[in-house]
Amino acid sequence: SLWAVEIDRDLARGLMAGWGDRLKLRVEDALSLDFRAWPEVAPFRVVGNLPYNVASPLLARLAAVKDRIQDLHVMLQEEVAARIVAGAGRDAYGRWSVFMAYHFVPEPLFRVSRGAFSPPPRVESAFIRLTPRREPPFPVGDPELYFSLVAQAFQGRRKMLQTSLKTQAS
Repeated sequence: SLWAVEIDRDLARGLMAGWGDRLKLRVEDALSLDFRAWPEVAPFRVVGNLPYNVASPLLARLAAVKDRIQDLHVMLQEEVAARIVAGAGRDAYGRWSVFMAYHFVPEPLFRVSRGAFSPPPRVESAFIRLTPRREPPFPVGDPELYFSLVAQAFQGRRKMLQTSLKTQAS
């Protein structure tokens, strides 16, 4: 069976018509779902075209339940995908790259031109795979403090690290 979340009631009706009882559909905002309890099977796979305005918060919520996830295959705004898969030293590398690489092994799969959509969006898209890490890539005693430091470090792109971290030290 297929488990799905769709916030748009019209699209949900179309999904139900096409899939019938093989589809377990929740018609609600994915940001309000408790992924610890739903879906009722684990591990589960996440496949989707994530709305660009909720992609980051949704991926952060899924990172919190990565122990229940087999993998994610998602289409995102190309700029967001580039930040997720960027390695150290790349222009797109930043706090989101660090956060996602801590929780997942990110892999770019392919680009999707805006012409593939009707109506075409203003942005290009990219499809990526995120495989949850069962163990962190390195030990972190206090993840909350670590990600706070990372956020501070990347706060000002052109600032010296020492300047960015001054507030954290005090």
